[in-house]
Amino acid sequence: MSGLLVEVNARRFAVPFECPCCGAVPDTELAVPLAPSRDRPASPETAHALGFPYCRSCVAHAARWDAVKNVETGIKVLGLIAGIILGLAVHWAAGLGAFVVAVVLAVVVGRASRAKVKAGCGPSCASPGLALAYHGWSGNSSTLAFESHVYAARFAEQNAAKLVNVSAVLRQVLEGHKLARLAVPTPAAAIRTVPAAATVAEWIGRIESAPGRVARLDWLSRSLDAFAESTDRVALVASAAKLELAAFGGDSDPRAIQQAIIAARADNIPEELRDEVVRQLEARLR
Repeated sequence: MSGLLVEVNARRFAVPFECPCCGAVPDTELAVPLAPSRDRPASPETAHALGFPYCRSCVAHAARWDAVKNVETGIKVLGLIAGIILGLAVHWAAGLGAFVVAVVLAVVVGRASRAKVKAGCGPSCASPGLALAYHGWSGNSSTLAFESHVYAARFAEQNAAKLVNVSAVLRQVLEGHKLARLAVPTPAAAIRTVPAAATVAEWIGRIESAPGRVARLDWLSRSLDAFAESTDRVALVASAAKLELAAFGGDSDPRAIQQAIIAARADNIPEELRDEVVRQLEARLR
């Protein structure tokens, strides 16, 4: 994927809570796998996948787009098998012909399928496939690529203090995004029509009732922004840590626990939550 690159000099960064493809308020989430590039090799300690908010419609068309590759590959493999059988049983030319026909069929089917997926995308969708790529942590920066320049600008704005290696294209996009907001004073990002919670108990309720992990981490980050008192922050982090550890389960295998610790340290979660999860996991090792 050749999206707009954004680099931040941190393993933890803010993620705009909106669909990175169409900009809608998300109603689900998607684990974006690590996709290191040749010119940006990822560190061994990088996270193998990161969760991002998404809308169901964009998840669906991204899955259909990705499935086209499997269909094309399947047709070519069947053509190769048929070609080998015909080549051995009849003549090599017949086998070669069968394989060529399969390749042509794969191309035709692939183009038709991709056109159908594109036709099913919304007018604001940035890509028929995944709208972002996670290139991982290189040892001094995390690199992501976004198909949507609007989402890239919002991501960059929320992580302005951590930006590094800002390209001329990204600077231009950020300036254009700023000017567009001044010209049309609408919300800079998709927002939830939910009033701010007033108490720690209310925030904990939202954290515990969040529909998914990405939403839960978003609520936790918002709640930590709302409270400076250490006892309040401890309570908020404890509620999120309990759910993180519940997802891990009660596995007592030291190797599994160690892997969970490594994953927690590499994950894009608030530092206070990371420290609490690691602390409790290390306690299990003892």
